[in-house]
Parts: sequence; structure tokens; C-alpha cells
Amino acid sequence: MDLISKGNLPKLSPTATEIIKQAIQACPTSNRSDICSKVGEILQEKYLDSNKRSKMASLGMETTTEIKEKIDSYMLKQMVHMINKGEFDDDCEKTN
Repeated sequence: MDLISKGNLPKLSPTATEIIKQAIQACPTSNRSDICSKVGEILQEKYLDSNKRSKMASLGMETTTEIKEKIDSYMLKQMVHMINKGEFDDDCEKTN
């Protein structure tokens, strides 16, 4: 049984997922603010036309807060995927 069911995870469109993935790969650090800045750069480059505002709104990535929430959702989904597949390293001490 999955630790967290897929229905409980925040929704990300395929486009938002791909943009976040590109930003993470292009970022030299794993700092969320740096990744957010890179997402902003990608959005600016990708949507230079007059529909940029509406496309960003449809992705739920109009504000810094929204972008950071999407980054958090992406990271959570990646961690859950790793945990469910048994790929997450369990080096942390147990607190129980």
C-alpha cells in the first residue's frame, strides 16, 4: 500500500511539472528561492507573447508564492514516489 495515496497529493499539470523539472536541472543549488527564480526565467522565455499572463494563471504560477507551492508539490511527489518504491535512503535516526 502506498504511504500517501495519489489522490491526496497536490495536482500539477504536465507543463508545470516539466518547467519545474527544467528549473531544478538548470539550478546549481537545491535552494527553493533559486529554483523559483529559474522557473520565473523559464516562464518569461517560454511565454513572451501577449498570452503570457493567462498561461501563467492557467498553470497556477502567477506569483512567487504560487510558484513555490508548485515546487513544493513537485518535490513532495518525488519524495513520495521514492518512498513508495523503496528508493529513499533511511539513514535518519528513528525518533520512536
